[in-house]
Amino acid sequence: MKPGKTVTILLTGSNSGIGLAAARRFAARGARLILHARSEDKARRTRDELAEESGNARLETAAADLSSLAAVRLMCRQLKERHRHLDVLINNAGLAGGKEHTWTVNVLAPFLLAHELEPLLAAAPGEARLLNVASIAQSAIDLDRLPDAVGAEGPGSYSQSKLALVMLSFEMALQWHRYGIMVNALHPGTLLDTRMVREDFGTPLGPADEGGEVLEYLALSGELQGVSGEYFNQKTRVKANAQAYDENARSRLWDITSRMAGLA
Repeated sequence: MKPGKTVTILLTGSNSGIGLAAARRFAARGARLILHARSEDKARRTRDELAEESGNARLETAAADLSSLAAVRLMCRQLKERHRHLDVLINNAGLAGGKEHTWTVNVLAPFLLAHELEPLLAAAPGEARLLNVASIAQSAIDLDRLPDAVGAEGPGSYSQSKLALVMLSFEMALQWHRYGIMVNALHPGTLLDTRMVREDFGTPLGPADEGGEVLEYLALSGELQGVSGEYFNQKTRVKANAQAYDENARSRLWDITSRMAGLA
């Protein structure tokens, strides 16, 4: 990103954990920051807190329950009415495995959000960046069982959903590069101090701000100009699960996800 440019960023799940840590960093840098939360009340509380801390008057709110694709579409319509372009979209919000709406929140919502807001990203002056927060926990997906398995939200739903997000990120990178949209997926850090980790995985191994720093770097660093279609373990480019490099599997997953998200 060019120095001195006021960057417009949409950050989902901005009211807690890694999202809140990243939001603090973006607000302190003077970004025009759209703070998403599940409810308008949570988003406003986050905005007011960060505005007082940072003195940044460019903070806005957006609200949608990501388990509802109708709510995602409504939020996107509202954003397109308010904004002519978007420089950075960070799909950070997510659920742990075994939850009722894991696949919808972790895969379908970010996929739909990216597609709905693709025109705003394409309209950015210069390159735009789309970051999908995945995980180092990735397990192969049985695409033949996927439409039925999603409803079950079984124990493997988290690791499969995070691999799916990486696979879809790679496809977005290929399809949208011609529009100047750089798409990457990332693991923000292992067992950082978030509510999801404390409730579902046990004792945290590091502060949430460790992940916030990663999001700041991947969203704004000039070192990553033109970098797309990559998977990062924090700030380092690494290989994802082998299935992410299977072009046929990615294409099938794209078609299935498009139908599930109502985009087909």
